[in-house]
Amino acid sequence: SALGTTLYSREPGTLWIHQYVASRAQIEPGFALQAESGLPWEGSVRLRLELDAPRKLALHLRIPSWTDGYTLSVNGEPVAVETQNFASLQCATACGYDPRRAAYLTIEREWQNDDRLEITFDLTIRRYRQDSRLPGCGGKIAIGRGPLLYCLESVDNPDVDIFEAELNSRRGDRPVPQGDHIAPTWNVEFDPALLGGCALLRGQTPAGQPLTFIPYMLWGNRGPAQMTVFIKG
Repeated sequence: SALGTTLYSREPGTLWIHQYVASRAQIEPGFALQAESGLPWEGSVRLRLELDAPRKLALHLRIPSWTDGYTLSVNGEPVAVETQNFASLQCATACGYDPRRAAYLTIEREWQNDDRLEITFDLTIRRYRQDSRLPGCGGKIAIGRGPLLYCLESVDNPDVDIFEAELNSRRGDRPVPQGDHIAPTWNVEFDPALLGGCALLRGQTPAGQPLTFIPYMLWGNRGPAQMTVFIKG
């Protein structure tokens, strides 16, 4: 019920966009914002301004910590902006996730009615290794894509012991670095008929046995099943 209070905030001459959820917000009289979002399955977000008259405005767009990069355009024209070098930041956790990597991109100009912005985020697939001292999951990895955490559910992997399975986490003949993306070993597949429509991740074991991952938020909706977020890798 509080979702509407977390998407946007404003000050005189300034609008902050915190979350990219499909919505239409009446910011103030004569000023509305329409948002269309492909997240979490696709990285494309489109924003359209509805103005009763041109106005100078600073838009602050949140760049989430889970993305490695983005592209931005205004009215179809690419916008060159100074980007933060995420790779230079030190991660605060052993698994490689650091929410402090998030930042805001500012565009200040005189906006016209029906001006449109499009921002596309990279949805990299990452592994997050757990500290070896953690009971039960120490030394194992969790898989994320964009803002989502993924898991193995037994209904998708009937021929695999999901608690003993090992992920092929090698690129060529070398291990994938901690926190690095592992896209070369994966296929992303959107299934519109599964759980209301979702993106699956299809990987494999070192022996070539297929593994299917679903978003963690969707598990437990297809009858009794086993599930694990953590896998050897």
